[in-house]
Amino acid sequence: MIHKKFQENQLLKEDKINASLDQQLKEKDEQIIKLRKNQHEANKQLEEGKVKYDELVNKHVMMEQEFVTLKRASENKKSADKETIASLKKERDQYKLKWEAKKEKNRLAELTIEEERSLRTRYQVQADDEREAKRIAELDIKEYLDRINGIRNQVFVI
Repeated sequence: MIHKKFQENQLLKEDKINASLDQQLKEKDEQIIKLRKNQHEANKQLEEGKVKYDELVNKHVMMEQEFVTLKRASENKKSADKETIASLKKERDQYKLKWEAKKEKNRLAELTIEEERSLRTRYQVQADDEREAKRIAELDIKEYLDRINGIRNQVFVI
């Protein structure tokens, strides 16, 4: 009777441990899902940034072509308006600055994705460690119960 209560208590403790580990695992899974969602949003933003970056590059190329055309025209005519050329250079420099800013933003977005990947990997390792600890605890309990049964059999024989 005492042994049965002891075993029931052990099983209750084991159930509590299992429930706690299951809850922790569920929380980690929810965190992973959140991270995946965040990663998806970051990827979407990155794609939008890439499209905008391509647009800026295309504008930059067009501005460069315009600049070259105007430069040739000024060389041929020598009466080209210096203010127009200066304005085009200024616009080109502004586009370059915007282009570099977008490029840096995209680089930072990639770092953020790498950090999220690292965090997800860390949570996965932690979840694996918790599963292994649960498995070891179950083996220890089984071994303990086997020992108790062995002692019972010895006492019963005596």
